[in-house]
Amino acid sequence: MDVSRLIFVSFEKGSGGHGIARTLCSLPNVYWYAHPDNGKNPWNISKSKSSNIRQRHIAPRHFDRWVEGFKLPPTPDYLNDYNIDTQGYLNDVFLKGVEKALRLTSKRLVFPTHLTPFQLKGYFGTTIALNVLYDAKKTVKRHLLTTSKFPAYVKFADILPSDNEYLKFLKTIHTIKPKFTVADVWAMRKHNKLYDKGLKKNTITKL
Repeated sequence: MDVSRLIFVSFEKGSGGHGIARTLCSLPNVYWYAHPDNGKNPWNISKSKSSNIRQRHIAPRHFDRWVEGFKLPPTPDYLNDYNIDTQGYLNDVFLKGVEKALRLTSKRLVFPTHLTPFQLKGYFGTTIALNVLYDAKKTVKRHLLTTSKFPAYVKFADILPSDNEYLKFLKTIHTIKPKFTVADVWAMRKHNKLYDKGLKKNTITKL
């Protein structure tokens, strides 16, 4: 696989990685994931509230990776909590998906990710990795206003078995609060209760 056609945007949650990725996708040699839920063009963010991607209702620049009707699997960091075999996932799912997408376009593909540049080099060798620098206080504040409010019941049905332990944990929260968020998951893991404003002072720790 030609890893030179991959561009990874490495960023901390809340530091605007998807916005930078959209900017890269506006370049003529970079593929944009045009889809009604993402916007026809990377700069189409004004109608985010009508998107079926619920994350976009909170963070308009968020997008999913659609290539000619095919949705690329996420980078392995999005599955960390599910305790997967990372190398097995890369070989059996992620790289196969990327290879399929590369056959559908001649352009470069952009992947927003929370993997560090060091990790990306270990997994993908000499591929391009842009590391987003950020102000810690501003990033934490934005994270609390955006990512922490994202829907957290992500099943990855095409990837994970239904008896995955973390998925069973999410199902338990779902019985209490059907539309629970990332903040709720953090609160359940740290305090065994759903998130509320009384826990706000503790959210400086990583959600």
